[in-house]
Amino acid sequence: MSEKPSSSLSGLISIKGSAAAATPAKPELVKIEPAPLLKPMPEKSQPKGGQSYWKAMTVKLNRDQYVDLKIHGVKLNKSSQDCISEAIDMWLAAQSAD
Repeated sequence: MSEKPSSSLSGLISIKGSAAAATPAKPELVKIEPAPLLKPMPEKSQPKGGQSYWKAMTVKLNRDQYVDLKIHGVKLNKSSQDCISEAIDMWLAAQSAD
């Protein structure tokens, strides 16, 4: 094999032992803003009875219920979770009144 690299690869191949060590590029420092502090949950949203957890549940709505819930939630500036929780609280209160 010849000691001279091919002309088409002249910039890519060097003779064994003659290659210069690669020097890593100096990393560029990037300033990262700290994440905003989490706000505590509003008192009304916290679980009752001293519980420190939420239980996840799936609720299936028909299209009309879903659209109405979203529209009223936006008008009242409430999330769907808040609207559904409030409705369940009202329903449970009515059940205990019977």
